[in-house]
Amino acid sequence: MIFSANDLKLKGIELDRAMVDVELANQKKIMSSCIYKLYEMNYLSSGSVFDQSVFAKSLWFEFPECRKYMTSNTTCEIMFTIPMIKYAIIRSKNFLFEEVMTIYIKYIDARSRVDTIERAIDKSRTKTSSSYMLKPNFTVSGDFVDASVLKLNDKAILPCIKRKQKTRLTFVNTSEEVRKALCRALKISDADYEKHQEDNKAIFLSGVKFTSELEFIYDIMEGNIVSDTEYGKKITSFNTRLFKAEAEKNMNSKSKSTFAMEGLTSIVFKEALATRIEIARKERELCLGLGGRVLYATRDGIYFETPTNMNYTNEEIIPERLELGLYALDYLEATQFQRANLLLGINGEFISKKDALEEGYIVTGTPFKIHEYTVEKGIPKDNTREMYSISDVFYQEEIENSLGEKMRQSLKPLVGVNGRFNYNLIPITEIYKKYEVSTTTELIKNVSYYAVCSFESMQNNSLYTHLVSELTCALLYSECGYTSYEFVYKRWEGVTSDMLKMAIFDAERTYWAIW
Repeated sequence: MIFSANDLKLKGIELDRAMVDVELANQKKIMSSCIYKLYEMNYLSSGSVFDQSVFAKSLWFEFPECRKYMTSNTTCEIMFTIPMIKYAIIRSKNFLFEEVMTIYIKYIDARSRVDTIERAIDKSRTKTSSSYMLKPNFTVSGDFVDASVLKLNDKAILPCIKRKQKTRLTFVNTSEEVRKALCRALKISDADYEKHQEDNKAIFLSGVKFTSELEFIYDIMEGNIVSDTEYGKKITSFNTRLFKAEAEKNMNSKSKSTFAMEGLTSIVFKEALATRIEIARKERELCLGLGGRVLYATRDGIYFETPTNMNYTNEEIIPERLELGLYALDYLEATQFQRANLLLGINGEFISKKDALEEGYIVTGTPFKIHEYTVEKGIPKDNTREMYSISDVFYQEEIENSLGEKMRQSLKPLVGVNGRFNYNLIPITEIYKKYEVSTTTELIKNVSYYAVCSFESMQNNSLYTHLVSELTCALLYSECGYTSYEFVYKRWEGVTSDMLKMAIFDAERTYWAIW
């Protein structure tokens, strides 16, 4: 791990600007989709902006019994972290709570990725027209930490790292060594460890699988999650001995130094380090021998880029499932952008930076690309506008929250409770009734009779007609509140990026023709 960390410190990490834009767009679409789903389930007051206080209030009103599972045993604080949420899901055994929190996990994961990427590109010292160069300062002692201003402590930037053609990504996970080191520190025998591994039963958490326990291992060591097995007492005893030893040392010391105890997490991390370094060293040597390189590193392991005869960078033009937006609004005009944006997964309310600044608002983060399709000389043209989600735009005036803290509030949404934009969903049964069908397949067939083809090159192309029909159906489903559409037809060989662009344009035209 140390060698890999040094590789990254010396050579830096190069991010591809185009890939950064794609990843930010994808993650922001996920955020928007999750916000709307939580709003639809009545856990938020708007489908455009995430309000943590509203969500928390709704959550604990609905599930007061689950609050204890997300409360740290050491600080008594509610921890909205992914491991703590997953632990709460396991312990609650409540299907609805699981459904809500699974969506919330997707939201905070996407939010964290966006924050990490935006901070990285903002703090990048070297920027070109095609890339950002990052200089992390990974340290390996009591933990794996990026001590630089970049704070690259997770894998958020991994999809953005510039890679060579015909390479594959290999991840060497060394985190199992942490659990082994913890067992050694607690004097848990190898036989006991192997027994739990064979039975796929967690060592420190009852009712949890051995393979799932690693997600919670740091929270267990830090005391946020209490071990409820026979080995939990060993953790308590170990921490008690640490505390007493440090307290006695501090009392006997003549210096008036601040009381700072090295915790179980740091001790175990150091204990596991030598083995993890050796595993990583062997893989690094193998990778370099093949002409590869260290690509990235996290707390859990090392990512390597190695050559392959296969090209893993081919873009999937048509996914099996299309993520949909439900509305895309111009915030100032209170009007919808082209519905083609919904087919690209864009959802929410947006304002341009120019308009936001003219109105006296504060703009943060990175913008969305709002699409406007036109036809010029028989060729589709995608005219994009950079617009900011209102969740990233704030009023100048600060307000005081329930804790007495000063904070700025994002723009008041048009969609939602007391909103001024009328947004009504249509039952899917009404769509079926309108077009005299009862299944998606029948709906596609019906729509195909009216499919618009604006481009001479696509005339008499049955694949193109079918694609337009399915995309039109996706728009109809979005009117019913569907946030995804699964394509009925699965074989899209021959569809190019330009063909898809044409089909999106014609799908909107077809939608208005039949609506």
